[in-house]
Amino acid sequence: MAPSDARCRSHGDGFFGVAGSDACIRISGYIDAGADFSTARNGRDAPLLAPANPSLRAGAATALDSRFDTPAGPARVYIEIGRPRFAP
Repeated sequence: MAPSDARCRSHGDGFFGVAGSDACIRISGYIDAGADFSTARNGRDAPLLAPANPSLRAGAATALDSRFDTPAGPARVYIEIGRPRFAP
């Protein structure tokens, strides 16, 4: 195991070294989708076959986590781009 591999693993699962630097990065993300059904209509129960307030939800994001050493000590840059749980 190379020293950079051990150093990056100390940050957690998924980190890997960047060639030519002391930086370790992890790229991650998610996709989320679902459907919600409500059978309530103005405080009254409705039949299960006729949902009153159906809704769909979806979301996706990606993240970049970079960790590296500086003269002042360890540093971290975290960027997340996405739109979690938006309704189409």
